[in-house]
Amino acid sequence: MNNKAFDLNLVRIFCTVYDTGSLTIAGERLNITQPAISHALKKMRAYYDDPLFVRSDGKMIPTKLSTSIAPNLKKSLELINISLKSKMV
Repeated sequence: MNNKAFDLNLVRIFCTVYDTGSLTIAGERLNITQPAISHALKKMRAYYDDPLFVRSDGKMIPTKLSTSIAPNLKKSLELINISLKSKMV
């Protein structure tokens, strides 16, 4: 997958899984199914060539790569949300 084909919705899903440590809770927060969350992570894993999260004791634990990219992805998502809200003003 190249940058042009990257789905920005994956960023929102990644950040929610990162914050919750759970595919199920992420799905509930985003109002999408757990299989849809799994499918999105599969795409991100392929893009980054990294598992991104590993299951341990019922939680999704971020890999080193996830930990390193999460701050930038979260900030990007925050900036997009600010830009979208400015339309409401």
